[in-house]
Amino acid sequence: MSLQKAMACVPVRNLLVEETNRTAKTVTLSFPLRMRPWFSKFTTAFGHEPPAQKKHLELDELGTFCWSLINDKRSVQAIAIELSKTYKLHPEESRVAVSQFIRQLGKRGVIGLKEGAS
Repeated sequence: MSLQKAMACVPVRNLLVEETNRTAKTVTLSFPLRMRPWFSKFTTAFGHEPPAQKKHLELDELGTFCWSLINDKRSVQAIAIELSKTYKLHPEESRVAVSQFIRQLGKRGVIGLKEGAS
């Protein structure tokens, strides 16, 4: 995928993620832990439901700011531009920071990405 297409993608929040405000500028996200398929089969074989486990992710001020901008409408590029303006960062620096943040949230299952207009 080209950089232009990747930056045009729109992050979408996972509906199972719970958000807890720790302070005015920090948030903790709680989300279901992905169960390994073999462990799920193992517990089910003994008549037990796999335990529902949650993972917690504490966001710092910049992460919380970016998280607050994820609204199923804004593109990754739009979030990077807003971060750059608000925190007076170089546009390239904010692009890299936001794309890494989005990638990490995606790997954890906290968000998904949908194609945006390129």
